[in-house]
Amino acid sequence: VALVGALEGAALLGGLGVLGAALADIGVPKDSILEYETEIKAGKFMLIAHGTHTEIQQARATLGITEKTLA
Repeated sequence: VALVGALEGAALLGGLGVLGAALADIGVPKDSILEYETEIKAGKFMLIAHGTHTEIQQARATLGITEKTLA
């Protein structure tokens, strides 16, 4: 659903691509979106998780992600 909305609104968001428009649609700040799009174009990837605080903490632990690795 977010991707469809992104396709419809991409032209309104000042040069963001479809991914950027989808991220904006879920509330990601524009300066972060530009950084994420650059990283993805450089061959990196992004994982977005949705859940309770406990579920997110469990996902981070499973992936080996700490606050230090996010910096």
